[in-house]
Amino acid sequence: ESTKEERRHRDTIMKEIVSPAPQSFSDLDRVTSSHHLSNIKSKKRLMRKAAKLFNTKSSTGISFLVSCGIIADPVTPRSIASFLRNGLVVGLDKKQVGVYLGEVGKPAVAGKSPKVWERDWFHKEVLEEYCSLFDFDRQSLLDGLRMFLASFRLPGEAQQIDRILQAFADSCGNRC
Repeated sequence: ESTKEERRHRDTIMKEIVSPAPQSFSDLDRVTSSHHLSNIKSKKRLMRKAAKLFNTKSSTGISFLVSCGIIADPVTPRSIASFLRNGLVVGLDKKQVGVYLGEVGKPAVAGKSPKVWERDWFHKEVLEEYCSLFDFDRQSLLDGLRMFLASFRLPGEAQQIDRILQAFADSCGNRC
C-alpha cells in the first residue's frame, strides 16, 4: 500500500514539473510564460556580454547592445544612462561607468564622423540623464551625494570629476 501511495505522489509531482502540450487557452498561457522566461534569460545573457564588452571598451559594448536590439537603433542618451544605472547588476564595472560619465567625447570631423554615442554633445546629455535618474527629493545634500557616488567610481582626472560633480549639482539644484 505504501509503495502505491508513493507512486501516486511521484506521478502528481511529475505532472506538475513536466508540462504536457497545451490542451486549452489556460494551458497556452503557461507555455507562453515559459517562453517569456527564456526570453528574459537570453536578454540577461546578452546584457552580461554587453557589460563585459563595455568594461573593456565602452563604444564596443554600446554597439553590441544596439546590434542585439536591447537598445533601440536611434540611440538616445536616456537609454545609455539607463543601461549605466541598471547595468551594475549584470556586471558593469563601477570604474568604467565613472570613466564614461566623465569623458568629453569626440567632436565632429569632416568626412569622418564618430558614432552618435561617441560624440561630445551625447556624453554631456548622457551625464545629465544619468543624474536625472536619481530621486534627490527630500534628501540632504550629503545623502544625495552619497547615493549618487555609490553608483560608480569617480575617475582620477580632475576635469572629469569636475564635469560629473557639476552635473550632479545642476540636477540636484534646489531639490536637495
